[in-house]
Amino acid sequence: MTFDFNPPPRATGFGNSVTRSMSIRAASSGAINLAQGFPTENPPDEVLLTAIAAIQNGRNFYADLRGDPGLRNAVAKYVSSYTGRNWNGEDNVTITCGATEAMIDALLGIVNKGDEVIVMEPWYENYIPQLRLSEVNVKKYTLSPPEFLINLDRLGSLFSHKTKAIIVNTPHNPTGRVFSSKELDGIASLCAEFGTIAILDEIYQQITYRSNAFYSLASNKSRADQVVLISGISKIYAATGWRVGWAVASHELTSSIRRVHDFVTGAVPTPFQDAAAVALTLGSDYYESIRSKYNRRRKILEKILEEVGILFFSPQGAYYVLADISIFGYRTSEEFADALLEEAGVAVVPGSAFFENPELARRFVRITFSKNEDVISLAGERINKWINARKGRVDSVSTDLT
Repeated sequence: MTFDFNPPPRATGFGNSVTRSMSIRAASSGAINLAQGFPTENPPDEVLLTAIAAIQNGRNFYADLRGDPGLRNAVAKYVSSYTGRNWNGEDNVTITCGATEAMIDALLGIVNKGDEVIVMEPWYENYIPQLRLSEVNVKKYTLSPPEFLINLDRLGSLFSHKTKAIIVNTPHNPTGRVFSSKELDGIASLCAEFGTIAILDEIYQQITYRSNAFYSLASNKSRADQVVLISGISKIYAATGWRVGWAVASHELTSSIRRVHDFVTGAVPTPFQDAAAVALTLGSDYYESIRSKYNRRRKILEKILEEVGILFFSPQGAYYVLADISIFGYRTSEEFADALLEEAGVAVVPGSAFFENPELARRFVRITFSKNEDVISLAGERINKWINARKGRVDSVSTDLT
């Protein structure tokens, strides 16, 4: 008898990760990976040594499912320091297997099937599959180029009393926008009016440039019980493979998030939780050093793009550039990304990973500058040679999208 398998609808509303597929292709072909956003250096020495010592000293058993108390307290102190709220590790913090797990825990823990959830396009690639798995009605707000600003009137028109949650990511992946206090306070007011929970993805919180200061919506004093704050150690502390993240929320929301977390992963690796607690004690000098490092890399990549005539939005935070490749005449951004990978040996992410709008998906690719300066420079040489050989130089160069 033939076995016929029909996957459930919740598992068929999305494909494989475009970003991770490009990363795999880069590794198999020896291409330079400017697709997936992971740093190339190690975490700080004191953080590494803490993980090693924890393993050697027998910290190899299950941690408290809520998270090791030391890390939960460190997260509470850290988040309290920049939101101005008094969070505590016992009632408000859940340690998760990265920010990715924190997001699905939050969605499954607070939204019901059929609830409305607002998400901003372009989005971090994981959001839409996670929303599909949560079986919610997705309401899309498009951030329009060239500035990717939030129009509060237009956003407000999407809210109703059926709107259970909105996902807010700042610094924003993939645009690099750092949303202003005016934009975020406006969202907080809408959430208060409609009883909507703001799920805040702040994984790049310490990585900002120029005068674009980070502001957390959780700093708004209107409704502390309507916020879930998500972050982790992956990006800021260069520990993407350790998978340590957190969700910070009111006691009521945290109780529901923890019930989901308990049966999704159970616990996060104990030695890495010890190391994460140390990472969160690093002072302002460390954060200034990573901002300076990524700012240097940003400038290198922007110069490369200027030289070959690719228009882009200059990021205010995170470590990605959203580049406009429409001048090169490819029918899709996938065609451009495939050609760049196969012919130049450089991997980037096509816009289809971040946009549902077909015109915007065709127009953009995302390029990361999370790698070291030599790698970015070598990628630039390859891009320059490839574009000059096929398209010729573009005389009119601008760093602003038009």
